[in-house]
Order: sequence, then structure tokens, then C-alpha cells
Amino acid sequence: MLKSILITLLFPLTLLSQTYGEHIQTLYVDCGLEEKLSYKVFFNAITGYYNLKYDQKVFGDKLVIVDFRQSSLEERFYVIDLTTKKLLYKTLVSHGKNSGGNYAFQFSNKKGSYKSSLGFYITTETYDGCNGQSLYLTGVDDGYNTHTEERLIVVHGASYVKKEEMGRSKGCFALSIEDAKIIIPIIKDGNCIFAYATNYQSKYLNKDKAIKYYEEIKVGNALKELLGPN
Repeated sequence: MLKSILITLLFPLTLLSQTYGEHIQTLYVDCGLEEKLSYKVFFNAITGYYNLKYDQKVFGDKLVIVDFRQSSLEERFYVIDLTTKKLLYKTLVSHGKNSGGNYAFQFSNKKGSYKSSLGFYITTETYDGCNGQSLYLTGVDDGYNTHTEERLIVVHGASYVKKEEMGRSKGCFALSIEDAKIIIPIIKDGNCIFAYATNYQSKYLNKDKAIKYYEEIKVGNALKELLGPN
């Protein structure tokens, strides 16, 4: 309660939105995403990530963005470290075989659809499957991906993920075998994946909640600097 009062006093509501927007723009540039990833997609991804952090559903600092508006022949799987503000990897990812050809335009939350699902996911633990080391996911986006575990939608490597001859998954986020070995250990255990396409909407795009999280962190850091070490 005291922190909420302090935030309100220090940051009037009219200023919060502007400050948050400036923060996202700076983060976008610092991560080196200009001319690589749409700013709108990044803005939505960060907003959802902050919503999940506010709700204490995500604890890691890695954010993966999958822009399904891009062709499967493009590197559309972005792995971002929000602590170091670096784009760690930008690589190929396949979509479900019933989602489309080179472009994915159909998505589903239904078992047996063999389509990709949109929305926010939380990464959990790894396992060794028929595709080598793979990564379990929990879908948290109502109407988009809440049947992820039932459908066994995971991140895994696949030999068919090649720019020359891109194959299709059954709905999983399939990376090349080489990329999967490197990326899965980095993004496991409580990090966030955001899969986006046109017309996606979600409760996690709540800008007011994202601003609350951002400003609480900002005020907390300011208080630490003011009070000094314990």
C-alpha cells in the first residue's frame, strides 16, 4: 500500500504512460531490434511480459518473440535478454503444418489441429524426447494456447528446419537441431515466449498493469539508491 501511494505521488497518471512509452522505445533500441523486429510487436511483448511479472507468473529475464507475420524462411524467433538488453539469437522456427505454407495464417488451441497457437507461454523444464532435448511450455493465454500441455506443444529441434527446405511441425516451435541445443538451456525454467500474429488481442496487453509493474521496479530501484546498502 505504501509503495502504491509513493508511486502515485511521484508519478502522476498523465506522466506514467509517457514514461512507459519512452522506456519501451529505449529498450527497443538498446536491444538492437531496429530494422529487425516490428516495434508494435515488441511493445506488445514487453507489455505482456510485464503483466506476467506483475502477476508473478514469470520469473526469468529472457523473452522470446515469435513473429508469425514473417515467412518461415525468415529468422523470426528472437531471444532477448532483458537484463543485459541484448538480442541473443535471431533464428528460424517452423510453424504447424495446418497453419499455412511459408506464412502461417491459421491458428488453433485444439488438440489434433496441427496448427500453431498464439499468445504468451511460460517455459518450464526440459526432457529428452524423440527430437533430443526439448522444452515443456505452459500456455497462459485464454482462448489461444491453454491446451498447450494437452497438445504436447513444446520447443524442440528438427532436421527439417532449414531455409532451403523448411518443413512443418505438428504445432510445436521447431528450431534447427543446432539452435535447439544452444537456445533451450537459455530459455528454460520460468522465462517467457510470445507468439504474435495480426488481430491478436489478450488480457495480458493491459498497459495499466504493465505501467504499474514498471514504475514499482523503478521506484524500488530509486529507493535502494537513496537508502544505500543495508
